[in-house]
Amino acid sequence: MTDFPLIHDKNLPINRENLGLGPQTKPGDVTIQKGQVSDYKFDLARQQAIQKEEVQKQHTAYLEAHPELKQIVSDVLCSLMMDKPTDVYSYMAQYFKGVK
Repeated sequence: MTDFPLIHDKNLPINRENLGLGPQTKPGDVTIQKGQVSDYKFDLARQQAIQKEEVQKQHTAYLEAHPELKQIVSDVLCSLMMDKPTDVYSYMAQYFKGVK
């Protein structure tokens, strides 16, 4: 096994170079096909769908971890619908000041 001195070195990956073997192909053996610009365009709609799905999973996990949020949102909406304030932002500020 003197032909392959690196084969017993645990720190090196076993590949053709470390075994002292040449490449299996020669330059020019593999043809490279050039694609069109449309072949490489980023699929934006697909990426947006993946991101939307991830955000939905994160939101669902958060709501499941904090079930009290559904009750808080329900209480706030009921209060808004009953009182019908003209300035919703001020009303919400006052509402949450009283909660603390």
